[in-house]
Formats: sequence, C-alpha cells, structure tokens
Amino acid sequence: MVIQRLDPMYADFSIPENDLTSVQRAIAAGDARVEYGSRRARSAARRTLTFLDSAVQDGTGTVKLRATIRNADWRFWPGRFVKVRLVLGTQNGAVLVPATATQTSAKGLFVYVVKDDSTAELRPVTVGQRQGDWSPSPRA
Repeated sequence: MVIQRLDPMYADFSIPENDLTSVQRAIAAGDARVEYGSRRARSAARRTLTFLDSAVQDGTGTVKLRATIRNADWRFWPGRFVKVRLVLGTQNGAVLVPATATQTSAKGLFVYVVKDDSTAELRPVTVGQRQGDWSPSPRA
C-alpha cells in the first residue's frame, strides 16, 4: 500500500545550475513564485516556491525545486505531468510584444508602432527576457 496526499500536492521540477544564483536572489527578495496548470488549463494558479535542493545533481547539472499546490478538486494526480513556470520577478511598465516584431538596425533593436493616424513609426526598444513567443520591452 502506498499512501499519497492529494491536497495539497507537490510539484517537483528542476532548473539548470546556471540559473541557481538568479533563483536564490529572487527567493531572498521574496519575488520567486511558481505558476502551474494542467496541460489543457488556460489559466495557471500561482504559488510560492517551498523547496530548493541544497545540491546540484552530478549527472544532469540541475537543481531540484518544489512547489506546494492546492488540489481540493483533485484536478492534479500523482505521476501526471503539469506545466510549471518559475517566475523570478515582474518588470513593471513593460510592454509585451511578439518576439518576431523586434527588428535590428545599425542603431539597435526597434519595433514598428502603428500610430492613431494609421501610419507606422520606428521606435527603439530594449528587449527583456522572452516569455514563450513574446518579449517584454520596457520602452516601446
């Protein structure tokens, strides 16, 4: 017999050791949070990170992490996969644009912005970390 608790549950995942310092800084600042959902879920629930392993795994170069998730409706089941995203911070005032919208010129990165008069304007941007197919730009 194996007894497993269904609510709350643990979502275990790993990060590359190269990201460990950024994760430690975010944890210390209280900014680290975990977003998770099922493969079909359209919205993700948010929880805090509850465990960071004290060692890097030799064979993989990864570090194990854990989030504790509420599961009152038993939507998640032991052994099934979930989508997990570790968020280390939020960039306030950033504009999220499709990554393919960013272009490069001799002066740097830019996007075209359609103005109220339906003309396009070239605007320089600073690109942040990608979020899937989207890139945040603090200046657009």
